[in-house]
Amino acid sequence: MVATQIAEQSFDVDADVLITDLAPMDLLLQRIGRLHRHDRPVEDRPSGLAQPRVVVTGVSFRTDGPPEFCPSFPYVYSRLSLLRSAALLDGGPVTWGIPSQVPGLVEAAYAADATRPSTWAEALKGAEEELEAGENRRTALAGTFTLDLPDYEETLAGLHYLDAANSGDEAHVVRDGEPTREVALVRRTVGGYATLAGRPLGATGERCSVTRFAREVLGDTVRVRESERLEGAAPLAAWASFPPLQRLDALVLDGAGVCETDPRVTYDETLGLVIERSRRPR
Repeated sequence: MVATQIAEQSFDVDADVLITDLAPMDLLLQRIGRLHRHDRPVEDRPSGLAQPRVVVTGVSFRTDGPPEFCPSFPYVYSRLSLLRSAALLDGGPVTWGIPSQVPGLVEAAYAADATRPSTWAEALKGAEEELEAGENRRTALAGTFTLDLPDYEETLAGLHYLDAANSGDEAHVVRDGEPTREVALVRRTVGGYATLAGRPLGATGERCSVTRFAREVLGDTVRVRESERLEGAAPLAAWASFPPLQRLDALVLDGAGVCETDPRVTYDETLGLVIERSRRPR
């Protein structure tokens, strides 16, 4: 069975082997809770799996410095929490008693004064500063949406007449996270452009004035982080005359579904939009 983080939330399965990406210690332990979850006769277990086994992936340990993580991990969890979790796995394999050791493992992972490899000191300090800077940014952003209630401290009467601290981007924010934007995927053809399915859009995208073509283009959009710099992504020339599309960036793919930009972008029918970045030296 393959699962997402839903496996952390009281997911009632009884596994013998767990292969999991590295995660903060409390979440890693939640996932481990899916192992041998039910009491079963020994003969019900596969041969050689009388004891459950966990394989942690996405982390590469080094003898002369901190471990390396899969580049995508810090988008999900803080680098500090990953380093603290990795410190308890360094030098493995390790054997844990669950659930008796859970409180101690969580405390060991999150305690500021816990013992960790000396060669990790610089990385840990940088991760702490990174986390603090992120929390400060989130606190400042939260201030944008704080209502000033000098006259309504007790009853909240008239609350709906007040403005937020700044009246701008707050109208577009619905959750705490990095903003995203939509990008339309079109193909370059001999005659101009086409939808992913191959429907011709004209030399400048002018056929999008027809509603059904515009709807197909809108159906071929993907969501990316607003900070993602997709070189060359811009509305097609004719879209300036069509309100539904005039602010929609188009990412132009070749016949193989590739956009040779930096970063290189590929559209895959199974995986969706794949952004290929070269690994930067750490």
